[in-house]
Amino acid sequence: MFKRPKGLAVMSEQGRNDDIASALRQVLSGDVEYYEIVYKLCDSRLRAFIGAHWGRHGSDFVDEVAIRTHERALRSLAQFDAERGQFQTWLNWLGRSVASQVAAGWYGPRFTALDEAADVRYVPSLPGPDELRERQLRDRALREAFESLDREGRLTLLYHDLAGMSFAATAADLGWTVKRVRCVRDCALRQLRRRLNSPGQIRP
Repeated sequence: MFKRPKGLAVMSEQGRNDDIASALRQVLSGDVEYYEIVYKLCDSRLRAFIGAHWGRHGSDFVDEVAIRTHERALRSLAQFDAERGQFQTWLNWLGRSVASQVAAGWYGPRFTALDEAADVRYVPSLPGPDELRERQLRDRALREAFESLDREGRLTLLYHDLAGMSFAATAADLGWTVKRVRCVRDCALRQLRRRLNSPGQIRP
């Protein structure tokens, strides 16, 4: 079980990513104690991401999701592909799945959410084969809708919504103005909603 770190020195975004990558290599080589570094560097953003989307369930819910997400990440670390994106983004995606499982355990019904592009739904039954298939279709629809966005739109959602970075931090990392980040992100969300709500599309 992981414990919340007492604090961590401020560093640049690139320095943070480099330290995460270095620690991950050590973990994958067999020294799991290095995950503590990963935990300290990623936990606050993971909790901010969880809180932004599921904070209404309370701090205990956020805490359980965060802890279980780190535990799952450590078990499945070999699945992370650094060439496809940042570790924080991958970790936050894991958090989405864990949040659904925690909510199912807390409340009974299955819990699903799509950040700002869909509603939260509760289904009063355990998922069967048809429901699992529907979930797979929704996940595929979301991935395809996301991949259909232009590069700038994807970046704003990756940085702000998935990696949990503020608008200011996103703008600084991309070399944009905050106004541009907001505008591009708003446009990307509108496109995402239109794609997900189009006829014949499986809605998340």
